[in-house]
Amino acid sequence: MINNILIDLEKGFSFISQISLEQRAQIIKKTAELLEKEAEEFIFSLCQEIFKPKKQAEFEVKETIDFLKLCSETYLNKKDIYNSLDSNLEFKTINEPLGIVVAISAYNFPLIVSANKIAPALIAGNSVFFKPSPKAINTSKKFAELFLKAGLNQLCLLTLNISNQDLQELCSNPRIAFVNFTGSAQIGWQLKTLIRPQIPCIFELGGNAPVIVHKDANIKKAAESCALGAFSFSGQSCISTQRVYVHKEIINNFEFELIKATKKLKIANAFEEDTDFSDMISEEAVKKIHEKVLEAINSGAEIILGGKILNKISSKCYSPTIIKNVNENLSIMQEEIFGPVLCLNTYENLEEVIKKANNSNFGLSAGIFTKDLSLGENIAKQLDFATVMINNSSAFRSNKIPVPTRKFSGIGTEGIIDSVNLMSKRKVIIRN
Repeated sequence: MINNILIDLEKGFSFISQISLEQRAQIIKKTAELLEKEAEEFIFSLCQEIFKPKKQAEFEVKETIDFLKLCSETYLNKKDIYNSLDSNLEFKTINEPLGIVVAISAYNFPLIVSANKIAPALIAGNSVFFKPSPKAINTSKKFAELFLKAGLNQLCLLTLNISNQDLQELCSNPRIAFVNFTGSAQIGWQLKTLIRPQIPCIFELGGNAPVIVHKDANIKKAAESCALGAFSFSGQSCISTQRVYVHKEIINNFEFELIKATKKLKIANAFEEDTDFSDMISEEAVKKIHEKVLEAINSGAEIILGGKILNKISSKCYSPTIIKNVNENLSIMQEEIFGPVLCLNTYENLEEVIKKANNSNFGLSAGIFTKDLSLGENIAKQLDFATVMINNSSAFRSNKIPVPTRKFSGIGTEGIIDSVNLMSKRKVIIRN
């Protein structure tokens, strides 16, 4: 099976690597236009398959369209230009494709995560084997089909939900040139051991995002931002706000505003308008989260909101939960929760809280709230996280900025230009 897949992908690579960069960019542009036309169908699919609240599904579809358009525009009219080296020499730098790229997506953002893997790989001139998450298989497959409808040769993008054993065999094959994976840290690092050491890759894995709320912060804004950062899509994001450290002087006011902001969230069926919070992906996920919450409570933490399985929608809905005074050594503080739980602790001095925030194997995203932007910048430089927000929660992404990883959270950087460069071979041509 794997050999047949590789034969097809090698044929696909021979085709896509020979067509122009402009042609490849036109295919991405057309894919964006097709997604725009079928937006309502994809919004419905996200709500139905992964229980993503409608307004969040609408946002993901819009972000994916914007990403594809931006990816296309970045390279649509790109020309190779010779630059003067001295009076006799000129040079230009070009990108050449690597070969076969394996793209492995996640269930929580099946459109935007998949777009970040597929589009830059195709722009670079690679063929792609795309393995979607089985939990979002229908949405992901329909999305991949758009590239083919846009004119991409079917051998350039193969979409299959192969077994983990077959995936491991594929990724370890010497004919694979690049692996791009988004998923859990446990699975990701296990997969990394199977890939040949010289093969470049992007691995975006788990997170455990802290937010520091300093005593001079806008308390209401910080509380509302942290509530959204922790509880949107039931916290099923690697950059969801998980740990909040609040200065001791403002903890009472912050706690009041945080509870108020959380109680405003609409808990309902994913298809209903203005739903903020709905079912999680599975009952198993809910049970694991509840076990971590109970462990924290039994170790002395105080629950101030939630902490229970809701039957309002189904047994797959867990209440937005806030617990405070949580032991720093507990798994709920050290590991990725991937659910609607926010841990709230206090601090007195910045040196102390920076050390606590950094006390994690993960390093994707963090946030700081302070009216002193110079102080915020100084704290950001001391936080060992790849992306740091000032006066926003950790749960922020933009198509216009790179998405780096750090520590146990992964390898490499996503983002249009970064991804294309990583999935290309640089060459310098000098002429006299």
